[in-house]
Amino acid sequence: MWVSAGLVQINVVLGNKKANMQRIRTLVAGVFNRQIILLPELWNTGFDLARAQELAEDLEGESVGFMTTLAREKSSFVGGSILRRHGSSVFNTFVLVNAKGIVATYDKVHLFKLMQEDIYLTPGQAFTTVDLGFAKAGLAVCYDLRFPEMFRYYTDQQVHIILLVAQWPTARYMHWDTLTRARAIENQCFVLACNRVGGETHNAFNGDSVAIDPWGVILARGNREESVVAMEMNLGHIKVARTRFPVLLDQRKDLYQRNAP
Repeated sequence: MWVSAGLVQINVVLGNKKANMQRIRTLVAGVFNRQIILLPELWNTGFDLARAQELAEDLEGESVGFMTTLAREKSSFVGGSILRRHGSSVFNTFVLVNAKGIVATYDKVHLFKLMQEDIYLTPGQAFTTVDLGFAKAGLAVCYDLRFPEMFRYYTDQQVHIILLVAQWPTARYMHWDTLTRARAIENQCFVLACNRVGGETHNAFNGDSVAIDPWGVILARGNREESVVAMEMNLGHIKVARTRFPVLLDQRKDLYQRNAP
């Protein structure tokens, strides 16, 4: 089965939700027939974490409403992360919606200390898989990419596609390029990874949003400009890869668990 997707690379304006929404609207105006549309990590506010309490919303707020409207207009699943308020806590939450509303959420488990996420945000406590009807997906946010155990868990849950949203800096572009590919190859699944472009006071962001197949082949890649990176994936390639090269069958989980710290 073929699945189509679009990865929306924007230069996120720090703390300015309306400007970011308008830029997304402009970019996706000509996008049609994409079953999945991904926005970057914290697409609506950027890492304005000192104002996290002020900028955070609940799941009934304007940002999720914007995503749902977009999903309805484009007949797509739309995903991206926002600052989500829950009581006195703020989470970096990946929200996935369709035309009817929220279908799944994931609170970022691995907080990035170099961006002070651990100071301003609360970590999630569980991973999230979701049945899209045409495929099963696992949700991840940026720094999660460095923790292969999470992605192997998703493989054990029979996930077909990893949906990853990020604000990954240019300074560590080589890691982005290597790790997105590694997660696809080692788990023999598709990876869709949406990254922002542009910059803030102390960081520049490379874009290079990417779609990777189970063999590690790059199906589409963005550049450093605002754009929508479009691609199509044949989910049948997962079975082909796992049949021709059945590495997952040779795992020694008995030893992994026995030797775990």
